[in-house]
Amino acid sequence: MKTLFIRTFLLIAVTWVCSSIYAQQSDTLHIRRGENGKIRFASFIENEKSDRKMQNDMAFLRTILQMKNDDELRLKSETIDELGITRKRFQQYYKGIIVENAQYLLHGKNGNIDYINGSFQVIDLQAVEPVLNEQQALRKALEYVGAEKYKWEDLDREKFIRQHTNNPNATYYPKGELVIAKDNIRRNNSFKLSWKFTIASLHPNNDQMIYVDAINGEIIQDHPLIINANSPGTARTLYSGTQNITCDSYSGGYRLYESRNTTFGNSVTLNTLNYITWNEISNSDTSWTLGDWTNFIQYQSALDVHWGMEKVIDYFANVHNRNGIDPTYVPNIKSYVHFNTGETNAGWWPGINCMDYGDGDGTVTNPWTALDIVAHEIGHGITQFSSNLYYYSGESGPLNEGFSDIWSVCVKNYVNSTMGMNKSLWLCGSEIFVPNNSWGYNCIRDLQNPKSSSVYGYNGFPGLPPEYTFKCPDTYEGVNWDTRNDPHTNSTILSHWFYILSVGKSGTNDNNDTYDVTSIGINKAEQIAYKTLLSLDPYADYAAARDVSIREAINLYGACSPEVLSVIRAWYAVGVGNQFVSAPVNFYNQTITTNTTITSCGDIDVQNVTVTNGATLTIEADGDINVREVYVINNSSLILEAAGETTIERDFEVELGSEFEIKVNL
Repeated sequence: MKTLFIRTFLLIAVTWVCSSIYAQQSDTLHIRRGENGKIRFASFIENEKSDRKMQNDMAFLRTILQMKNDDELRLKSETIDELGITRKRFQQYYKGIIVENAQYLLHGKNGNIDYINGSFQVIDLQAVEPVLNEQQALRKALEYVGAEKYKWEDLDREKFIRQHTNNPNATYYPKGELVIAKDNIRRNNSFKLSWKFTIASLHPNNDQMIYVDAINGEIIQDHPLIINANSPGTARTLYSGTQNITCDSYSGGYRLYESRNTTFGNSVTLNTLNYITWNEISNSDTSWTLGDWTNFIQYQSALDVHWGMEKVIDYFANVHNRNGIDPTYVPNIKSYVHFNTGETNAGWWPGINCMDYGDGDGTVTNPWTALDIVAHEIGHGITQFSSNLYYYSGESGPLNEGFSDIWSVCVKNYVNSTMGMNKSLWLCGSEIFVPNNSWGYNCIRDLQNPKSSSVYGYNGFPGLPPEYTFKCPDTYEGVNWDTRNDPHTNSTILSHWFYILSVGKSGTNDNNDTYDVTSIGINKAEQIAYKTLLSLDPYADYAAARDVSIREAINLYGACSPEVLSVIRAWYAVGVGNQFVSAPVNFYNQTITTNTTITSCGDIDVQNVTVTNGATLTIEADGDINVREVYVINNSSLILEAAGETTIERDFEVELGSEFEIKVNL
């Protein structure tokens, strides 16, 4: 047997290695498991193995997740993006009953599975027949809520929901659904058969999702359905000056309603209404200005909301090819202004898919209708119909809020670049604050400096006891980290990661870790963030967001690109994951029978590998390639491409009829 020793020096030397490449001795690059032992994330070497085909999705998932006979995954959605990447999202069921927020995803290209991620839950319920029927469970839910009056008991509120949904049969009266859900109230992570209800109360004004144990009637989950921009808050519409808007002519004149075309040739309807009366906001002509419109003073804030919705829809259509909140389900986007007297907030209502905007208290904040707040609230809708990040438990809630803050930045950047505006990017909601207010607040959140004392609520809120404060962290589990995982507080880990990735930053975080991140710009960062949002499961945590964002950066810009390097280093800067370090890939003890490519941002060590059956094995490294005990037979090929040195030694054989090539990149 012939032994060769070849060393090739190239002119390009790259010494760093992408830490997202976690090689093992199989075709699996990286595996991360959850507390229940099930795989939360796994990525694979690119090859053509038959057991990792997208068309064999269910067989592959049943095997790798070790599913039992009573476990089931049903395809929820399947998309193909502009890069040719297919994403399949599956919903988990147990004995035919849905497991709340348990979803799993497959991602692949050219029919091969590239990586998987999700939350597959271990359910062990002996019976799924409820002891309590729907009406008995509803009584338990109503006893728990204990409201003075419910919205279905009020004729005007029933009229509102029928008008809002354009459904004459719509009602606030709760309809139960049998599901399997976590017992979040007792925080024991046990799953129980339960009845799920939406309870809409009028006094107090609240919409809640209540889960009732279907066996013993205990309440196991209770969370509000109105997702707010922040605790107290508000905004006004004078921030963007005079802008062109689109309105709609109807029998009464003109109204804040339009059908807006998008990049798909489809349309999204935008409607801005008065929450107090639920009526259209109308005008006798198309001039919505002071002097021409008699209701200008009363409804000026509605103009900001309507224009803001236009810009947000344009952003997602033109930058991300997305047709509204959910092109298949929610083509109509409604916003309600004048939500309650003195309301210092804005919110997204996932139960009925609309938004509300308060008028502010007039002393600290004005109406909460600024562009970035509109983008933030629509962002909650985008999340709901993408990954549906669960808002009320764990780190998925902070991720939900963090993504909405990211979109508020991106939409402002979009209008700055397309309309020549000069909106402050990294101070969320800065336009709504009364100048020189007595509390010294100037923003809802500061993504550049999350710990800023000028953030709304840092020293308390008007009218609330001093213990109600709002302080945000810039490091995972660092200073100001909320151990309860309050979504608004801990969201700044994600949004500050986005800031660092976009702008670049060097320094030392609360873990005393020194970092140095090179900017990739907002335009690239927003693409990575959006692909990440599409690829997360409802129970995703910060570790999952890191895993997925690295894979999506690789899909967009290449495995060893500067963009991937910055993504990893930016996560390290906010305390999530390890530093970007050298980690050689070991490709050992393999027989290659189909075309296979091994890629590393550093060194690759190849040992005891046979390439046969006409296959081509391509080894690509940004570092060195070391080869020994490799046999290329049966009309097969081996291609070695390194930015460093290529060393071949000890038992290397290329059979007649097979090929061997070393590529030199000058």
